[in-house]
Amino acid sequence: LTWRERAVTVPFVDELVGHMKTQRCFHVFNHPNAFLLERYAEKVLAMLLGQPVHLLDTNQPDLLEPVGTWPIYSWLADVLELPYGRDGYIIPQISKDRISHREFVERSYAAYSETAEGKLVV
Repeated sequence: LTWRERAVTVPFVDELVGHMKTQRCFHVFNHPNAFLLERYAEKVLAMLLGQPVHLLDTNQPDLLEPVGTWPIYSWLADVLELPYGRDGYIIPQISKDRISHREFVERSYAAYSETAEGKLVV
């Protein structure tokens, strides 16, 4: 481990790769789901307490899931050797069916152009 990993950073890359190989861990690139957050919390607690920690799966709801789920494109799943992948978006407010990347982008631009700038912030 480097000094930064020992003093500041919780080393988690190997675990992350292992989890990604077995279970979907992200809604989008930088939005981990509850499963991954719990595994990371275990790692932090183990470092602080100096012993392994296993949190019971709390089944916390993924707050982004009701809003929609984003694709892990099949070509990316193939490159990363992931056992899951999907080529479409699922956005309940828009459609019961998957929508393509093109449709998602078109609808996003339409929403931006139809919404006052001050109301785009959530």
